[in-house]
Amino acid sequence: MRTKFFTLTIFILYHGISLAENVPSSQMSHTTTAEQAAAMVREHAQSKKNYLRVNWLTSIDRDVARELAKHGRNINNDHLTLDGLTSIDKAVARELSRFQGYELSLDGLTSMDIDVAQSLAKFQGAKLSLDGLADTDKETVKELAKFKGDWLVLGVTSLDKEDAQEFAKGQGNGLSFDRLSSIDKEVAHELSRFQGFRLSLKGLNSISKDVAHELAKFSPAPKGPSKYLGLDGLTSCDRDVAHELAAFHGQLGLYALRSINSDVAREFAQFKGNSLDIYNVTSITRDDLNILRDGLRKPGTSDSYRAMMPWKLDDGTDARKWNGTLTEFHTDGSKSTETVYTNGNVAMRMEWDETGNLIKEETSPGHKSSDADADEQSVQMPDVTDLQRELPLTDLNPRWTSNLQSALWYAKGENEPFTGLGFFNHPNGKRCKEYSFLDGKKSVLLKWDKDGSLIQKETLPQ
Repeated sequence: MRTKFFTLTIFILYHGISLAENVPSSQMSHTTTAEQAAAMVREHAQSKKNYLRVNWLTSIDRDVARELAKHGRNINNDHLTLDGLTSIDKAVARELSRFQGYELSLDGLTSMDIDVAQSLAKFQGAKLSLDGLADTDKETVKELAKFKGDWLVLGVTSLDKEDAQEFAKGQGNGLSFDRLSSIDKEVAHELSRFQGFRLSLKGLNSISKDVAHELAKFSPAPKGPSKYLGLDGLTSCDRDVAHELAAFHGQLGLYALRSINSDVAREFAQFKGNSLDIYNVTSITRDDLNILRDGLRKPGTSDSYRAMMPWKLDDGTDARKWNGTLTEFHTDGSKSTETVYTNGNVAMRMEWDETGNLIKEETSPGHKSSDADADEQSVQMPDVTDLQRELPLTDLNPRWTSNLQSALWYAKGENEPFTGLGFFNHPNGKRCKEYSFLDGKKSVLLKWDKDGSLIQKETLPQ
């Protein structure tokens, strides 16, 4: 045992020393030479890596900057990240601006003078990231606004009317002010005049009606390219704000929004743009979701929307369900709720108490009924007791149809679509889940709890 311990100790010491020797002394001191920088760039070129991250550098000179800038080989993919630098001079900025890649990131810079700003604005790539730049003077703002790429990312924490006016005159395609926690009506008005196509304000978690009104003016020109307004930090939205934002004609990002009430749903159902991201909403009534679906459905389609729609709600609703009936049961086996889905909407919902009395029956006001809906609901599904063959679901495999729109299920080793029951059991051996299959298609789903009580029955679209 002692010999093994001694051997292991020598092994660790030896390899520890070897690893230490492989760490460049320049990295340990947060500096590098032009020769070492050139070697790093050559190594990345050989490895075909697109990202060169040298965030351990806290200072560089002109010669080092010149060598690092040679990393750029592909204007669409290469990234150079120097987020450890807190300041640079004009000569370094000039060399870095010659980087021929997609993104130049200098998020560690907290301030800069007009000469540095003037040089960096000449960067020809798509994205110039200065996310640590919290404050700038007026002349620096004017120079940075001359950047012509797709994204100018700035870490400013406050923005006045004059600065917003200068940035709005910018020659680039996108502005990102994701560290702004608030803006007033005048700033919003100036930003809405930006002639680029992307405006990101993810730091705002709430806005006033007046600010929303001004930002909605960022809409694209008739028949012009779409514009993107990113309000992905907005965690709340009332009726007045929703009314104003619904007038925006481009792509509206509301990624952080989790809850929508009836008033907001009705406003967003009138959304004028081509894309509304409300994917993460989980708190919304089924009726309000129907209203959104009907308002945002693309003309002539049944399941395509001008929105990234929510799908899993807090009450358990699977908003992706398209047609069929979902029935839930009380512990005594009597019906608890029954929900009828048609064309993606909740068409009807009924609830019973534990004594079997019907206590609620409603047809969703947001659902637009039609004769086709009635025909679909009249289709009778086969009773699962008519299907005699049973196989574990692990013995069944789906095979997709040629158009990849649906799948037929087959028992392993068989070439005829499966008809029968496919099941899973709880660890205690009692039935957990059971699908009925008819000619390879799922038609009914049953679920039981671990005690054997039926808790759900669902007819599935054919």
